[in-house]
Amino acid sequence: MRNTLQGNVMRRVYIIYSLRRVFSLLAVKVYCAVAMIVGLVMTVSVPDVWGNTPHSIYALTYLGEAFISTEVMVKVLLVIAFVLWAWLVKDLVQSIYQNRSKLGFRLGAKRVQA
Repeated sequence: MRNTLQGNVMRRVYIIYSLRRVFSLLAVKVYCAVAMIVGLVMTVSVPDVWGNTPHSIYALTYLGEAFISTEVMVKVLLVIAFVLWAWLVKDLVQSIYQNRSKLGFRLGAKRVQA
C-alpha cells in the first residue's frame, strides 16, 4: 500500500516538474519565436529573397524595400519574430551575466570555482 501511494505521489511530482519545464516563460518564448519563423517560411520564399539580395552595400536598401512592399501579414510576422528573438537574446545574456559565478568564470576577472 505504501509503495503504491509513494509511486502515485512521485508520479504527480514528476508530471508537475515536467509541465513547469515545458511551460516555463523561456520555453513559451522559444515556441512562439519558432512558430513565427515557421509562419514566415510558409509565406515567404526565403531562398528567392536571399538569391535576389545584392551582395554589396545595397543589400540593406534592398531588404528594406522588400519589407515595405510585402503583405501586411508578412510584416506582422517579421516584426513579431524579430521582437521575440531579441527578447530571447536579452534573456540569454542576462542569464549568463547573472549566473556567471555558477558557470565557473567571470567576465574580465580571475577564474572562480563554482
